[in-house]
Amino acid sequence: MKLDCEVVKDLYVLYKENELSAQVKAAVEEHLNQCEQCKKTYESESDFTDIIKQQVEEPPKKMDEKMFSRLKLLRLRIAIVLIVVISISIFGSSYYKSREYLRRDSLKYRNDICGIFGLLQTIKDEKAYINNEGMFNGNIDNIIDKSNEDYEIFKRSLNFIEKRNLRDYNKRSSFELSVKSLLFTLNSRSKNGTWSKDDEKAYSILYGELDNIQKNIRIEDNKLGNMFFTVKSSNIERSLNKINQLAFSYIRYNKFPEELKKLSKEDMKKRLEFLFNQKGEKFFFDERGDVECSFNMIIATGYEGYNGIIDKYTGKVIELYNGSWKNAGELISIEKVKGDMTAFLRRDFGGEVNFAIKDLGINHNITANDGAKFYCFQVQLMYKGYKIGKSFNVTCDARTGRIALDGTYDMVAGTNLDLKLENLDIKAKYSYEAALKNIGFLGVNMGEYKYNDMFFMKSRLTGKYELVYEYKAKDSYGNESYLYINAVTGKRDYQSFGYNQFSY
Repeated sequence: MKLDCEVVKDLYVLYKENELSAQVKAAVEEHLNQCEQCKKTYESESDFTDIIKQQVEEPPKKMDEKMFSRLKLLRLRIAIVLIVVISISIFGSSYYKSREYLRRDSLKYRNDICGIFGLLQTIKDEKAYINNEGMFNGNIDNIIDKSNEDYEIFKRSLNFIEKRNLRDYNKRSSFELSVKSLLFTLNSRSKNGTWSKDDEKAYSILYGELDNIQKNIRIEDNKLGNMFFTVKSSNIERSLNKINQLAFSYIRYNKFPEELKKLSKEDMKKRLEFLFNQKGEKFFFDERGDVECSFNMIIATGYEGYNGIIDKYTGKVIELYNGSWKNAGELISIEKVKGDMTAFLRRDFGGEVNFAIKDLGINHNITANDGAKFYCFQVQLMYKGYKIGKSFNVTCDARTGRIALDGTYDMVAGTNLDLKLENLDIKAKYSYEAALKNIGFLGVNMGEYKYNDMFFMKSRLTGKYELVYEYKAKDSYGNESYLYINAVTGKRDYQSFGYNQFSY
């Protein structure tokens, strides 16, 4: 067997490892004996086996590493895909469940709105099953309170996009207390035959917005079958805001929202300077809901200034605080303090009103152990000789003359005193004893109520000033309650004051 040089070189490793057949081995050795060059190559490259092995082994090692890296990457990708799939599955299941909760909460809230809507419809229906005023008012309380609770639950079930779209998500945007008063007022006027064109307009607006809420909830409910659908709760919120604005303006001011104009802070500054007859160096205002704006007025003369609450629509001061007072020094004469107080009240109410002022003495019902002295007065607003509204108390620092007015003052100052348009020249037809007997059962012991006063009061039933008797009762805890009866009709009446007050 004859072999050439190239073949012999290729067989080098097998020859060294003695892995050639006897015939091939003999042929290689025969060639080496004849070819001096191949012989030298075999002899000089004795370690050629290691080089060959390294060259043969390296590619598989690198290949293994590459294959291992690819395998690791493949496993990582599979793990990531599994994690994503599981996460999507968990999120999808959770989100689907939250959509189911939203559907349930939406249905509960819609039922609440239906209840309010049904209550509204009974107001003008003479054959309505709710003829008892106390029952109607109890229903107002229960239905409005439940709807407010269910609306909060409904909002919590919204997803983060839907929550972000709600402008007032973090505050109560369901029905405010004034909505109760509006329903109560409309029902009372309808049942007492004092229904007006403005009442009809207010009723129509309320009816329309409640209907809009029902329709919008129904539309959103029908789309909740698609779990990726975003609820347009802003439409519901818009109707709620309109209802609250209507109730607030109509109950507080007997006007519609578009008829009201809020004072700017510059206007309030000028108003306060006029009321206190002093130039203010600094003013600090802090919004307090729809009506109130608290103020702190620093007087340029270095006087400690005034602080209190001003009505943002009428500019009337409805509360004044006696936050600091002097506990030593001479007392100002009571005549001067009374004169300054009367001048302030006339500026706040307008120049055509007068005040009957009764001195109650120093520190009347006030405990002042630090030496502070206060002149205390009972003030009754008067117009052309008639008592207007409930009397209120005023205290004045006897050393500085500073005035303090508490929340009861708002019952008079908060009403719209359009007295020029009122007919106050009317006479009582019932005595206060006969009027109390005439109204019948109130669910309380009538003997608990004692006659307290008689005056013209802004009536919630008519929106006008009515001549009423006021009766007062005290419970075992000393809490006072008041009852008002119209001196002309002999029917129970209700005082129209603060938009955030609800009583029956």
